[in-house]
Amino acid sequence: MRGSCRIPAHLDPRLEADALVTMASGLLNGILVDVYTAQSATELVDYRLNQLFTDI
Repeated sequence: MRGSCRIPAHLDPRLEADALVTMASGLLNGILVDVYTAQSATELVDYRLNQLFTDI
């Protein structure tokens, strides 16, 4: 585990989770039609997660 992180108070955790699921679904479709590689899709998800979570 990297350490304790938290989501900023102004964000709705349920909406952010739904957005991540939707993003993952879209990226999966992109991988299937060769728009994204698995590596580039992972980088996009990591980028978003790093935006959402801040170190305590």
